[in-house]
Amino acid sequence: MNHVSMSWKNEQHVDILQTTMKKMGTIILDIRSGNTTLTKRKNKQAQIMVPITPVPTIDDIKLTLRQTVKGPRNDITGSCLLPDGRMIFSSYTSDQISVIKTDGTLDFTVQTGMYTSHIHFIEESQKLVVTTGSYNTFIQIIDMKNRKTEKSINVGSENYGIDHKDGKLFYNGGSHGLYVVNLDDYSIKQLVNVPLLMYSSIAVWSDQLYFINIDKSVSYCDLQGGVYWKLGLQAFLRDPRGITVDNYGRVYVSGYTSNNVIVISQDGKKHRILLSEEDGLQNPQPLCFDRKNNKLLVANQRNGAFLNDVSK
Repeated sequence: MNHVSMSWKNEQHVDILQTTMKKMGTIILDIRSGNTTLTKRKNKQAQIMVPITPVPTIDDIKLTLRQTVKGPRNDITGSCLLPDGRMIFSSYTSDQISVIKTDGTLDFTVQTGMYTSHIHFIEESQKLVVTTGSYNTFIQIIDMKNRKTEKSINVGSENYGIDHKDGKLFYNGGSHGLYVVNLDDYSIKQLVNVPLLMYSSIAVWSDQLYFINIDKSVSYCDLQGGVYWKLGLQAFLRDPRGITVDNYGRVYVSGYTSNNVIVISQDGKKHRILLSEEDGLQNPQPLCFDRKNNKLLVANQRNGAFLNDVSK
């Protein structure tokens, strides 16, 4: 872009203004090159650099033991963390739900009248959903405010791990596959027609659902039932039971007889061992990841639980 300036130069005798004057002055047009460049909006937008925040990987995970919890000692199969930091455990053969205070002491218990397999707390409604395992065909909904069973849904089959998203319950139907219950009308439909491992958990993160197959491999599907990958880890993980997912899609799985917890990358291509017998694990079963506070709760079947802080 050029700069244009105009100036006026007087003649020597312009003040006389004689009638015979043929010339009053000279207009000088001075054109010089400027250093301003016009850029089209489209070209400028293409040059904008957007900073990319790296997503933490499984190699970035660091666990710090925050608390060892004695809790119930009898056949712990399910666990979850409440928003206020309290912990809930389900004891399969005692038909009991135990709520533990943040200091590790017992707050209260709820007798369900049925076997209590796995649990999941729905924060929006303050309801606890409880599966009943292989001996009953019901999923119970407990109002934690009044500590009473509000609804029993007969799903017609065994039921184990359970999770909730957008008004729907997803549950492990054992040999019958993976199912979903619509809480608006309590209708039930099959999501994935493959047998799942008894006593194992499931986990929902974003629009993804993770589960454990009967051959003890780990799979991931979308919420419409499309399976994306299947990962066998028998060399590192024996008898997987608990499964949970953190804020970055990293998948944590407990090994009941390998006495460990491993973490799997979101794409299923990498894994590593996080916890082992040296960390006090003896037949670990349920896992729960608190995504608001970045905490991982790991519970042994009969010998206490461990609450860990998780850093990226």
